Amino acid sequence: MNTTEANVHLPFGPRQSADFLEFLSQYNQDKLDWYKESDRILNLAVDISNIYIWILFAIGVPSNILTIITILTLQSVSPAIFFIALLAALDGTSLIAKLTGHQLIRKRISIGMAGCKFEFLVPYVTTLANWLLIFICAERFISVCFPTKKRRILTMKNCYLAVSIVALTLLVLFASIGMSMRGSASKGWRCG
Repeated sequence: MNTTEANVHLPFGPRQSADFLEFLSQYNQDKLDWYKESDRILNLAVDISNIYIWILFAIGVPSNILTIITILTLQSVSPAIFFIALLAALDGTSLIAKLTGHQLIRKRISIGMAGCKFEFLVPYVTTLANWLLIFICAERFISVCFPTKKRRILTMKNCYLAVSIVALTLLVLFASIGMSMRGSASKGWRCG
């Protein structure tokens, strides 16, 4: 008797082997189905991304422009109106920047090293718009909870100062991170 034949031990017989191969076939089919489904979901997400940005742009930018025009026609500007006008301007700018970035990436247009360095402007403007929402909430809080102190606390000078401090702080943070850590990839249309 050959020693190599005696030492060979199969953990299953012919029937178990067929079951195992059927299991592997089903496993591979399940994995293939999973890949097909994930690819379908990814394509759906890309399609939604390509459509929703245009819808946001078509509704958001004209609405923000109308808001700014309406506010400019007012006789006096209060802190609340100032914050809302600035929010509309930053929101419109953010929508335009996001659409521009989306189209540059989608069309694979090279933005180069300089474009990558200034890519921080989109999240900067968006973050500043979010901070303006905080200022609007703070203004409403002071108006409701401290109506007698409102005129002393919420002067236009204080509002300009608060927005300037936050804008400069965010600019320093975003610019230092964006300028030092971003560079264009080899093709130039995506930043690394």
